[in-house]
Amino acid sequence: MQHFVTWQWLSGFDSRYLHRTPNRSGFNVYAPVMYGVGSSALHVIKDFTCNMALAKRNGYRVWLTFQQFGTSPNLESSVIDEILSKAIKHRVAGINIDFEGMGQANRDRFTGFIRNLYRYTRKLGLVLSVDVVRPAVSLYSLCYDRRALAEACDYLVLMAYDQHWATSPQEGSVAELPWTEDSVKSLVQNQNVPPHKLILAVPFYSRNWKIKTEGNRRLVSSTAVGLQAGLEIMANYNSQNKTSSFGGNRMFNVEISYDSKAEQVLVTYRDGEGHLNRIWVEDFQSLAKRYRLAQKYGLAGMAAWSLEWLDKDQKAWVEMRRSND
Repeated sequence: MQHFVTWQWLSGFDSRYLHRTPNRSGFNVYAPVMYGVGSSALHVIKDFTCNMALAKRNGYRVWLTFQQFGTSPNLESSVIDEILSKAIKHRVAGINIDFEGMGQANRDRFTGFIRNLYRYTRKLGLVLSVDVVRPAVSLYSLCYDRRALAEACDYLVLMAYDQHWATSPQEGSVAELPWTEDSVKSLVQNQNVPPHKLILAVPFYSRNWKIKTEGNRRLVSSTAVGLQAGLEIMANYNSQNKTSSFGGNRMFNVEISYDSKAEQVLVTYRDGEGHLNRIWVEDFQSLAKRYRLAQKYGLAGMAAWSLEWLDKDQKAWVEMRRSND
C-alpha cells in the first residue's frame, strides 16, 4: 500500500500531529478539511495554512479537502476554477473531494463535475481523490456512480464507518469488521472498482451509546469517543469491583467481552445515573484487522477519520501497521 491518509477538521491551530516525520507517525498524507463549497463561492471552514506548511516541511504530502453537503450542490465550472486556484495557491500535492448527501438526481452531474476536474488535475500533476460511501438505497449513497468515478479520478476513498451513525435508533459498532469487508467487496467485485484505485477509510473513533427507558420507551443516544477512551477503559479497569473510567467518566458494573459478530471488544457499563451504556471499542487490534483487510484486497492505501481522535501518544498508525508490514 502506498497512501496512508489522515484528515484533520476541528482546529486549524492544532499542529501536534505533524511534528513527527511520516516514518514515525505511520501516515504520509495530510488531508486538512479547509474549504466548503457554497451556493456562490468557496468559504474557509478552518484555516490550515500553517499546518500545511509544517506538514510539507516534515515530509508529508498534502491533499487539500473540499466539502459540500446536501441535495442542491454547486457543481458549476466556477467551482472547479476555485478548487484549482486554492490547490495552486497552497502548493499541495493533491485534492480530496468530499461531497455528500447529494441524492440520486445529482449522480450524473457529480460524475461530470469530477471528470472535468480530473482533466485539469492531470495537467497540473495533482492527485485527485473522491470520497464515497458503500452502495445503499439512500441519498448519501445513490449520488455516486462508483465505476464511472473510478475512471474519472486517481483514487476513490471508501468511507467505511457510521454503520451505526450518531442518531441511529439502534446501538452498535461504528464499523463491524464483516460489514467493512462487505463494503470493500461491493466496490471491488460488484462495481468493478480496481483495487489499486481504492483507499479504505476507517474510524479512529467509537460511539458511547447510552440507553434510557422511560415507561415503555427505549431511548438511545450516542457520543463519539476517540481511541484514547478504549485505552483508558482497559488501563483503569478494576476486575474486583468492576469499575473503570475514561476522560473523567466513571463506569460501574463494567463488563468487557468480545463481540464475535462485530469482531471487536464490547464494553457494557452503568454510568453515575444508573443508565446502561455500551461501547464497541475501536482499538489497535481492530485497526490492525482493517489494515489486513486492505492488504487482502490489494488496495492502494488507507485513510482515517480523523487526527483529532488519535490516542494521546499518537501510536495508532504505527501499531496498526506494526504487526502487518
